[in-house]
Amino acid sequence: MISEPHSVEQPTLSLLTPVYNAEAYLPALIDAVEVLCALHPGRVEWVVVNDGSTDASLELLQAAATRIGTLRLIDRPNAGVAAARNAALETARGEFVWYVDADDLIDPEAAAALLTSFDKSQHADAHASQLDLVCFAATREVAGEPTQTLGLPAELVRVSAAIPVEGEVFTEGLVGHKCWRHFLWTYWYRREYIHSLGLRFHPGLIHEDIAFITEAAVRAKRATAVDANLYRYRVNATSLTQALSSRQLMPRIESYFTVIAQLREINTKYVSAPKLRRLLSGEVIGQALQVFELCKQLPEANAQAQVLDACRARRFVQSLWPETVSSLSWKRLRQFAKMWLMQNGWLEIAPPTSAAQERA
Repeated sequence: MISEPHSVEQPTLSLLTPVYNAEAYLPALIDAVEVLCALHPGRVEWVVVNDGSTDASLELLQAAATRIGTLRLIDRPNAGVAAARNAALETARGEFVWYVDADDLIDPEAAAALLTSFDKSQHADAHASQLDLVCFAATREVAGEPTQTLGLPAELVRVSAAIPVEGEVFTEGLVGHKCWRHFLWTYWYRREYIHSLGLRFHPGLIHEDIAFITEAAVRAKRATAVDANLYRYRVNATSLTQALSSRQLMPRIESYFTVIAQLREINTKYVSAPKLRRLLSGEVIGQALQVFELCKQLPEANAQAQVLDACRARRFVQSLWPETVSSLSWKRLRQFAKMWLMQNGWLEIAPPTSAAQERA
């Protein structure tokens, strides 16, 4: 079932939100979206997929639809976040789409300011609307911890704000300055551009946003980074990516094998700049390391052994040697060596400690 919006005009921006049992978080997000829609009447629509929620999420959204005239509510049986995101994209009508998670928040005034700047750019440049990708800053909020700002390289912001850059230049600017984050919600994507690439999410595959974002960024014709903080990522300890049980961790580990293959394919097919290819080779190693970092979190020794057996059967670490060499990085070489030792049982897969994990 899809509820149709009151407005029939094509919006500039479509917010896409899958919802599953998010009643504790939805009221704040609903309020923020309502403010954004009021600041830009008719320019913003909110496509929400209620993915079989069993709490009060649907009732909250139905009530919100009476106040937000451009809310398009899809109510369907539970099929998972990937299917929900795909359904939202197929329903969206906006020029740009923005993936917004139900347990996070947006800054409506900052988003409205960015829409206003788009208006000014379009008056000055007829091609401004052909931006494929827009990246912006965000914050990461964890209860009891200082708020972390996920910023952008000042040089990339300065250059791309004046003249949008090609995707390889854009991606190199982010990766090279260690600002490369695989968060769907730190980008606005031109909807027709995403359709032209055929990018979709595959049910059952976790961490797929890594490859989605990488391909969207690398293949863009015109991309820009904006010095604006639009998003508040509220870490939800009960969400899928925070879960520590074997039932949750094993599918995440298995998905990384697929994601790494996707990244390799993107680097081979679409990247021509030598420096970016080198940097993305390093990213492959960094993502591969997550297989072993997640393995450490498995509470059962037999589950850890199962993962290491799978790595050995696939010759997983050996297969990473070309990327290790291509990365031209001592850090990546050390990570390769560490994975090799763990895969072969020469370095113990110790349980997680309170110390910060080694990150990619």
